[in-house]
Amino acid sequence: MPETLELPIRIAFSVLALAVIGWNLFSMWRGRKSKAAFFSLILLAALSVGLYFNFGKFHGQSFIHHWEFFHYFLNSKYFPELGYDGLYSASIKAQTETDPRYPRQRATRDLRTNQKMFVSALTAHQEEVKARFSPERWKDFSKDNSFFLRWNTPGYIEKVRSDHGFNASPTWIFVARLFDNGVSAKFRPLSLLASLDIVLLAIMFVVVFRTYGATIGLISLIVFCLNYAGRFDWLGGALLRQDWLAAAVMGVCMLRRRRHAAAGLLFAYATMVRIFPVLFLLGPGVLALKSLLQERRLPKWAWQLGLGYLVGLMICFGAGCLTGKGMSAWTEFAGKIEQHHATWLTNNVGLHNVLLYGPDTFSRRTVSWNLLDPWTRWQAKMTAMKHDRRILLTLAVLLYVGVISAAAWRCSLDEAAALGMGAIYATLLLTCYYWAMLLMLPFKRRSEAAVVAFFGFNIFLCIVHLAHGSFELRYGLMSWTLGALLLVWALPDALRTFRGVPEETDRQSHGPPPDAGGDGATTGRSPWQPTQQYQ
Repeated sequence: MPETLELPIRIAFSVLALAVIGWNLFSMWRGRKSKAAFFSLILLAALSVGLYFNFGKFHGQSFIHHWEFFHYFLNSKYFPELGYDGLYSASIKAQTETDPRYPRQRATRDLRTNQKMFVSALTAHQEEVKARFSPERWKDFSKDNSFFLRWNTPGYIEKVRSDHGFNASPTWIFVARLFDNGVSAKFRPLSLLASLDIVLLAIMFVVVFRTYGATIGLISLIVFCLNYAGRFDWLGGALLRQDWLAAAVMGVCMLRRRRHAAAGLLFAYATMVRIFPVLFLLGPGVLALKSLLQERRLPKWAWQLGLGYLVGLMICFGAGCLTGKGMSAWTEFAGKIEQHHATWLTNNVGLHNVLLYGPDTFSRRTVSWNLLDPWTRWQAKMTAMKHDRRILLTLAVLLYVGVISAAAWRCSLDEAAALGMGAIYATLLLTCYYWAMLLMLPFKRRSEAAVVAFFGFNIFLCIVHLAHGSFELRYGLMSWTLGALLLVWALPDALRTFRGVPEETDRQSHGPPPDAGGDGATTGRSPWQPTQQYQ
C-alpha cells in the first residue's frame, strides 16, 4: 500500500481512536461501562490490525521483508563464515560468480569500518571472506544470495548493501539458527520464518489480555497497530525482529501476575538479544531500594526476579557460544556494537537528538550529495557536537531519569518496569521502530492523558511524513514529541513523589495503591476498568 494512502488512513484511524477511547472513558466516569462503547473499541482494534498488515498488501510483492531477510537470514545461517564483517563482500563476490549479468554496484559499505567504499577497493576482502567457506557452504550461500538478486531490482540491492550490516547478538543468532539452518531461500520457507514474529506477537497479546483485561488489551493492541514508528514497512515480515518486544512485554505481565522468576528470565532474554531492555529493570530496582530503605531488607520478589534474571543471562550467554565461533562471537559482537553506536543514523530517536539537532540537521545543510556517503560531514558534526555538549547531555539524562525514577517510586512493580521506556529514551538513541514498545502505555494507572496524547503524537508524525521527505526532520521531531509524551505519562506520579504526597492520599483518591513494598502486585483496579458490570 503506498504511503500516500496508508498514512491518511492511519491519521483517520487515530482520530477515530480518540473518539472511541474518549467515549469509553466517559462511560467509565459515569460509573458504568457502555456495551456500545466497548464494542466500538473491539471494532476499531480489528480495523487497526488490518491497517497494520496494510490490508493484505504487505510489502507489495510478498509478505517477506527482503531487506531484513537479506541481513538476518543470510548472516545468521552463515554466521560462522560471515561473522559481522563479511555479508556485503560475500554477496558481491557470489554475484560475480553465479550472476555475472546482474548489474554491479559502484560502492558498498565496508562492514569492518562502517564506511562506504568503492567495490573495487574491497576485492581482497571479498577473497578473504570467500576463503572462510567450504566449497559446499559457498555453493549454498551463492544460491541463497541469488534468490534476493532474482526477486529485487539492482537499485534495491545496492541500497540493501549500503546499510550498516548485521548487528544481532550471539544469543539471537543461536535462536535464529534453530529455525533457518538448512533452510533454502525460497518463498514458502522464508514466509514461514517471517511468520514467527506474528506468532510471538499473538502470544504476547494473549498474555496482555489475560493479565490486564479486555479494555487495556484492546487499547494496547490499537496503540501497537496504529503507531507511526512501528509500521509494518519497518519490520513486518522480518525474521524474529520482535522477539525482544514479546519477551519484555510478557516480562512486565509476569510481574503483574507475581511470577517474578519468570519475569527475570524473560527480561534476561530481551537483554541478551537487544541489550537496551536491561533498562526495564530500573523501576524494579527503585522499588527494591525503597523497600531496603523503609524495611531494611530486600523483598522476596527482588530475590526471585534477580535470580531469574541471572539464570537467564547465563543460559543466553552459553547459547551464544554455540553459534560456530565459541566465545569469540561475544567479543566480535562487542566490537560491532561499539562501532554501530558510534555511527549516527537519520532514523534514530532519543533525548540526545533534542539537544543536538538544529537547523543545519533539519535542512540538511551538512549533507553533501556529491560524496560517496552524503551523510559523512553530518555524522562528523554530530560526533563533535556530542563531545562539546557532553555536560549538558549528562545533566539532561540525569534529570529525565530522575523523573522516571521518582514516578517508579510510587508505582506497582509492573508499572515501574514499564517506566523503563523513559529511561531508554533518555539514555540511548534507538532506531524508530523500537518504539513499538509504546503499546505498554495503557499498563500504568493514570495513563489516560498519555494514551490520548499518543494519538495526537501519531497524527502529527503522519502529517510531517506526508509533508516532508527528510528522515532527520521526521525523527528529530519524533524525539521532541516522544519526550513530551513520556513525561505526560510519568510526571503525575513523579510530582506526587517530589511533593511528598502520602500514599494513603492516593488510596483515598484513586483506590488502593500498588503494594510496591510487598510482593509488587497491584491491589487496586485499573482506571480503564469500570466499577460495575455492563449496563
